[in-house]
Amino acid sequence: MTCAEVYACYEQRWQLEMFFDVYKNSLDFGVTRVQSDYSVRGSEFVDLIASILTSRIVKRMSKAGVLDNATFGDVMDSLRTCWRNRKAPRESLPQVDDEYWNRLLKCDGELLAALELALPGKDKAPDPKKRGRPRKKPEQTKAQEVNPQPKRKPGRPRVRPIIYGPPRPRGRPRKERSSGSL
Repeated sequence: MTCAEVYACYEQRWQLEMFFDVYKNSLDFGVTRVQSDYSVRGSEFVDLIASILTSRIVKRMSKAGVLDNATFGDVMDSLRTCWRNRKAPRESLPQVDDEYWNRLLKCDGELLAALELALPGKDKAPDPKKRGRPRKKPEQTKAQEVNPQPKRKPGRPRVRPIIYGPPRPRGRPRKERSSGSL
């Protein structure tokens, strides 16, 4: 056997191990709650079909690269919230941006498109508005250079204007002494 064949066999074996692990532990199919042999066999058969479907879903998700960023449970929770109106047409794959989706988030739409459950949207959203004040156009700055206006001082204007002149004498004014003494 070559190394590639050994690796392929090991990968198939590992997938079987994962399949039975999901079958026994994750899906909780241990309790049948039935009495007759036919009921037990029927219940186990339905459980096996559910396990096969789960393994195929996991394969498809891993091929699409969805499981690189999230777990299987997270992806299934996201898909559980995606639902369409009953009156939606069913002839072909739906568009992500049509009006029949109910409360579809952008990340869920991308997930549906990655899994090929819906076609991606036709048009992109416009670019978001830039923050801040827009820059002045060059014509405005040239007009200001030709007709300059004096700039105001920042702050609140004074109630009483400042009177410039000689300063008031420092200290307490001298008392005048009376000429008569008692």
